[in-house]
Amino acid sequence: CTDEIRVLVGEAPDAPETDADRARRAVLVSRLQAACGESATAEPGRTPTADATRAEPEGLVRQWHLQVRFGPDTFRNGLDPLAVLSYLGNLGTVARIACEQDAVPPLDAIDPESCHLGFALELQTDARREVIEAAFSFVREDCALTILEPGATPDEIVRAIDAMPERDRLGDILVEVGAISRAQLQQALRAQQQAAGGGEPAARLGEILQASSGVDPKVVEAALARQQRTREPGAGEDARFIRVQAGRLDAITLAPLQAAVQRQPRDATAWMLLAVVAHEHGDFATARETYERVLALRPHFGPALNNLAHLHAEAFQDLDRALEFAQRARHSSPNEPQAADTLGWILCLRGQYTWARSLL
Repeated sequence: CTDEIRVLVGEAPDAPETDADRARRAVLVSRLQAACGESATAEPGRTPTADATRAEPEGLVRQWHLQVRFGPDTFRNGLDPLAVLSYLGNLGTVARIACEQDAVPPLDAIDPESCHLGFALELQTDARREVIEAAFSFVREDCALTILEPGATPDEIVRAIDAMPERDRLGDILVEVGAISRAQLQQALRAQQQAAGGGEPAARLGEILQASSGVDPKVVEAALARQQRTREPGAGEDARFIRVQAGRLDAITLAPLQAAVQRQPRDATAWMLLAVVAHEHGDFATARETYERVLALRPHFGPALNNLAHLHAEAFQDLDRALEFAQRARHSSPNEPQAADTLGWILCLRGQYTWARSLL
């Protein structure tokens, strides 16, 4: 085989391949397949049984679902994740791509030399699995890669759900893992709303998707389990902060905070802590005024928006204003479970149960 490779390299620039060359190479390939225990017709690296059960016709464009999470040392090793994604475009069409933001730390905690990137994407291509995997060959040791081919088994999809980052909505989990399309999700949500509007008991979204889109119950259960783990208390630092950092409240004294905002009146963090202290001590008017000062400095700050929603719903019984702030918090922090929980709770208070059910 070494001699044959040397011949090929030497003749590559200008010598045409002859029938004798092809015949000699076919004999070598047959001997290699026999030595590896493969049949003469089997593709190297794949057993005949696997080929029979998971056939991949040549030239057929299919949609593959990929999830990739690059390791923190990717940049240090001189690798470029975007170059890999760009190369995938040469294999076909990237129909959808979403950046996973859950692994990105707060700006003041980011290490500029560390990689925090993750992506979920749909690739339409006629390439085989091996070709798609080869696109990641240079970064394979620096990433966690999941590839779901069309017709993936429920067990394969469950494993992909277990490997994915936290998500708080069942529909988003199933879309991102490739179990359903965004259009199928929207159709199921419309069916849920129509049933509730007609006075029928609102069916669970998972049950609708099982009936309308053929989602395996095992996949729905795995997605619900992932959703529940995301919503558990302490699932992330933001879950402790967006409502109130109660564990730190006793250590906070007003005098240093008041001195801080006098020295630097644009310090949104100090204003936020003052608002939280007032909120927890029942000084609701001061809390509302102080949260609004925070928003004057940082209009899209999710924790202040979320706490104002709670304040208007609980202390001032103003569900219209509560809904306004809850929607703004959800828009500012779309992946934050507490924002979804607050919005769903306020919708329940307003009697908008169908919309609330899609969030809770």
